[in-house]
Amino acid sequence: MLFLLGLLSLVQICFLPGILILKAFEVKRGIIQQLIFAFALSLIANHLLVIVITSIHVNITYAFYGIITVELLLLAKLYAASFSKSIISTISSKYIALRKYFQELLIFQTNSSRLTLSQTIGEIVGVIFFALAISSIWWAFKVWFTNLDTVFTQWDSVVSWNRWATEWFSGNFPSNTSRYAQLIPTNFAVSYAILGETTIQFFAKSIMPLFNLYILLLMFDLGLESKNPGYFIGVFASRYILKKFLGEYIASGYVDVALAFFTFITVYCLLKAKYISNSNQKLDYMRLGTIFAAGSALTKQNGLFVFSLYPVLAFFIILRDMDTFTRKNQLLEISKWFGIGLLILLPWYAFNEYRIIAGKNVTNISFLIGDRHEGRNLFERFVRAAGLLEEYALLYPLILILLLFIDSAIVWISIVILIPYSIIWALGFSTFPRNLSIALPLLGLVSGLSAQRLIDFCKSLLTKIKIEQLKTYTVMILVILVVIVGGFYVSDSTLLHSQEIRQKEILLSSINHKIYDYFDELGHVEPIMTNYPIKYLPGLENMQIDIGNFSDYAMYRWVLDNHPETRLMLVFENRADEQVLQEIDAELKSGNFELIFKDGKYMFIEIKKY
Repeated sequence: MLFLLGLLSLVQICFLPGILILKAFEVKRGIIQQLIFAFALSLIANHLLVIVITSIHVNITYAFYGIITVELLLLAKLYAASFSKSIISTISSKYIALRKYFQELLIFQTNSSRLTLSQTIGEIVGVIFFALAISSIWWAFKVWFTNLDTVFTQWDSVVSWNRWATEWFSGNFPSNTSRYAQLIPTNFAVSYAILGETTIQFFAKSIMPLFNLYILLLMFDLGLESKNPGYFIGVFASRYILKKFLGEYIASGYVDVALAFFTFITVYCLLKAKYISNSNQKLDYMRLGTIFAAGSALTKQNGLFVFSLYPVLAFFIILRDMDTFTRKNQLLEISKWFGIGLLILLPWYAFNEYRIIAGKNVTNISFLIGDRHEGRNLFERFVRAAGLLEEYALLYPLILILLLFIDSAIVWISIVILIPYSIIWALGFSTFPRNLSIALPLLGLVSGLSAQRLIDFCKSLLTKIKIEQLKTYTVMILVILVVIVGGFYVSDSTLLHSQEIRQKEILLSSINHKIYDYFDELGHVEPIMTNYPIKYLPGLENMQIDIGNFSDYAMYRWVLDNHPETRLMLVFENRADEQVLQEIDAELKSGNFELIFKDGKYMFIEIKKY
């Protein structure tokens, strides 16, 4: 029964209220957009519902059973015509729409039987990045799928975000929230409400990797809609940017990826509206963008930056060029929907601010922008921030150089959100790269579109110099010379260092990183009793002491007795003998063994005394 209730909770969190709200807006009904808009609107609606239910002291479980009943009745009424269609008709229409998308892609639009060199290169590059975009979406899907049965493990997700969710479930406003927004904990609470208890975390936590997947899908949808391969490059770039700086938080229960999602879906609405001629649809995209901007502020307080600047973007990207509206009406439209956004924010922010003023809650902002920086001045903070971004910091000068050559809407997004927020992060909140989450998908997007402008420039250059007239053997000689010259600039040490970095990612990379982190803190490496093949990891080639997966108790005892100098074990629980596990558990409880870390079914243990 709990499994069915858990699935019902996901329907409520991800779909039901949002799909009903979406009926009130005149926007395109593409599969990707409809799915993700329903998801984002559902999260915001559930947040407001939980606040109301908590305020009026109604049992949250009974309340949501009633809400879902009403929603299902409304769904049946509003979508009766769609539900009455045959399944083959529905599938066929969706398939035809999808096929039309692919047929109209710009990268496949050259119909001539004879292509110029620049056209050929353009199509090849477009196809490559289209395939890489699909691969990136598949990666994000796998991250979500492989985390369906995981629970909250990392510090803040356990002691803050999920704890607040359990307090919402119990009918109380959460305690010790500082100025943190509560959209994600309230939606966790919806799962617990429908389950009727807080023990099962799988369903609540399973929504977290969706934010990562949906960012890439939204960017991919923009590529399909605009026929601009730059968006596919952006999907590919965003995959690695998000993985690099938010990778460990994608499925953890931290809300930084969710904040990145709400920021990006806000920008998505602006870009969709920019290229639509229908005035009503333009306005509805702008209105939805306001709601999603409010959602970013409800996800984490950093999102107030996005919400407060959204009217500027809405005016310059959408309303300014709408001749059907006077300037006064344009400003009134923005003001009205900004006010609606404020009403969405007000319940939580007003109540929480009152608690801070009344001394019932405290804020940690001064600590984050002050003491956390350990006395660094602003210049030192900026330099350190650039170091945290590593090679990705080079993307900023790239986009600044190309800013004048890309679409005006992207320029506005860059100068209003991406660049200012990145500077604020560098000077104020750069203690963690994840605090840059608002800017990360935008950095991927703008980098992709900038790269496309470079490709277009190279194509035009090839056309001007008429390189296609060169003989094939001449081009081959030039390519060989470039490779030879380039080879001298790639040192042996660079190649070996690159190999070592990638070799550290083999097998189970999360375990590898934790072992390396332990040895880095220790200052040296030591032998490990394990059958996890650490001998293939750089620096640990001679550090493995085989112990047969701990599956033979006699062998386990023999290895311990014959290697008294070895004090580390990496145990795979699924294949370990029950007697071995019982003995390890007893030694852990007695203090003779210490658990250094646990990753899935692997335990890394230090033998303190034996």
